[in-house]
Amino acid sequence: LATDMCLSQLPRLLSSQPYVHTTFFHEHLSAFEVWLRFGHARHEPPDLLPIVLQALLSQVHRPMALAHLSQFLAMGSPMVAQAISIGIVPYVLKLLQTPTDLRDVLVHIWTRILTVDMTCQADLIREGGHVYFMGVLADEHASPLLRAQAAFVLSVILQGGQDVCHRCHLHAACVNQLDDPSPLLRKWVVLCLAKYWRDFPKGKEACAQLNVIQKLSARLAEEPSVEARAALVYAMGTFLSGEEAIPSGDLRRRIDYAIPVRVAPLIYDGSLLVRREVLVALHCFLMLNLKPVARHLGGETTLWQLLDAAHHPHHPYFLPSALRAPGGSAAQPVPPGSAGAASADTPRSSAGTSP
Repeated sequence: LATDMCLSQLPRLLSSQPYVHTTFFHEHLSAFEVWLRFGHARHEPPDLLPIVLQALLSQVHRPMALAHLSQFLAMGSPMVAQAISIGIVPYVLKLLQTPTDLRDVLVHIWTRILTVDMTCQADLIREGGHVYFMGVLADEHASPLLRAQAAFVLSVILQGGQDVCHRCHLHAACVNQLDDPSPLLRKWVVLCLAKYWRDFPKGKEACAQLNVIQKLSARLAEEPSVEARAALVYAMGTFLSGEEAIPSGDLRRRIDYAIPVRVAPLIYDGSLLVRREVLVALHCFLMLNLKPVARHLGGETTLWQLLDAAHHPHHPYFLPSALRAPGGSAAQPVPPGSAGAASADTPRSSAGTSP
């Protein structure tokens, strides 16, 4: 019927009369809106979803279709999985080239998609989607929630696109958000930094030159949010993990020894999440500086006892006390060995859900 209505206008178009848009998409979008309000209670998949995706191709119906899709995806992971199964990704991927008036709903849709299927980050990298979300993150006029969602999307992209984000100076955009009033945004930009330099020497070197660790340490001293505080400790511990850190030298020694000094006092933090991240960060420090720490503690046997005790929840204060001299005063840092130092990566990723 809709095709017949369109074809019936051919004589009018040949006589230079204006084209009258079909009501097909408007009617089906209205029906989908009714399903969103009442039909979802039956837990039955909507038959109208493929038509809603086709409506994205029309500039006239695109805003309404995106708004309905955003509502649909917000209903939970099963709805997101269904939308992915019928091919929503190619549609919303092309829409990243659209004007900024659709930006809010697009960021929300991509946040939902990547929460369920992180493999879609490969499509974003291929199409240059990281540039789009970096623009959202750097926009001071965007809401804190929107920028936090953009930081979440970028943290997923970083799992396979550290190099492309490095070329776009993602770390600088994240550092500029560290003092934002929103704790949600502060948490996600810090987690984004952690993903950026994890097992990525070029990222660690770039952040070291910008004194990012010092800025995180300053933020840690005054951070009131528990989740943001845990994210800061996690990021600083991640800086010490991996196969290799920044090149050897005075800068590396200052950073390597500044991190445990900053995070160790938080072993007395009231949050279990923060205390756990402190233990992991101190473990990364020990594994990166095995020989110097073993030499200071008087032998490798003592060191391995320390590392073993760190895995037991009944010894929450063991590692910080090990960083002190026998007399109770803070031990002077020993420069790390230049050869043969072992390293270990923490088999853990940032916990939490998308904003």
